[in-house]
Amino acid sequence: MWRKHRALFASIAVVAAIAVAAVVTRSHRSAEPEAHAERASPQAPATDASRVSPGVSTTSPPTTIETTVRRPLGPKAYQIARAGEVRPVGDALAHVEALLSRSRSGDASATHEIYLTVLQCKTFMSDEADDLAASATAIGAGAAFLNKSERLLNECASLAATPTLYGADWLATAAEQGSAEAMLIYSSYPNEAVGAYDDLIAHPEKADAWKGRAVSYLDVLVRDGNIDAVAELARAYGNGGAVDRDPVAAYAYNLAAQRVDPAFVAAPVMRSLEGELSAAQRTTAARMAGRIYGSCCVR
Repeated sequence: MWRKHRALFASIAVVAAIAVAAVVTRSHRSAEPEAHAERASPQAPATDASRVSPGVSTTSPPTTIETTVRRPLGPKAYQIARAGEVRPVGDALAHVEALLSRSRSGDASATHEIYLTVLQCKTFMSDEADDLAASATAIGAGAAFLNKSERLLNECASLAATPTLYGADWLATAAEQGSAEAMLIYSSYPNEAVGAYDDLIAHPEKADAWKGRAVSYLDVLVRDGNIDAVAELARAYGNGGAVDRDPVAAYAYNLAAQRVDPAFVAAPVMRSLEGELSAAQRTTAARMAGRIYGSCCVR
């Protein structure tokens, strides 16, 4: 899903889409019938100054998703598809402060919107903005992107100077509160969720905690009907990551995704996995895929 958002479009309207892609993509990407871990109890993951807890309610409500980003794919299955600006034009700090009351009361959508606002500011105030500018210039939208970048730098200045908000771990909190989009981002990008890869290598306990929570979130999302989570588990089982590599499970999750839409899975991926499996393993995977599909996609 999100890692596919880097597509470039040749219009000023799409310069905004490039920015959204960077903001949301920088952080997304693809119920196990028999082997997933039990959902872990959410805990505040941040202990250092750069990833502090925002101090809001993180009780575990039902999964929530904004109707504007929910793309139905059938009676139950859906995909997360975000487009357009992540927030209204204007001062970013004022926007975050307007959302704080809802966030502190446990509103996952408000907390996730704060996360996206902070992430947008961090993106445009980092070296990544240079890469985005180069991409925009390549499609003839460099001037429009420069104007947008200058506006965002001005709008983000006050928020960036407020470390209690700018440095808080809004992603983990939004995921704990039940934001489907935040849960997917958290589970797909460990560096966005718990820190840089070098830090994870130095502190393997952080990686272990992320793995348990990521699998739990993806399991919840699959049962909720989110096809992005099905695809993320297919990727994880195919490559290893939040779970150990398992080509049978990878094939099964890809088969389930294909039943929703064949375009979700590239043919070379399936051929590669098929080449690793015996006939008996493919039969096992097909049965597993049926259970996954029944869990995610059938009411």
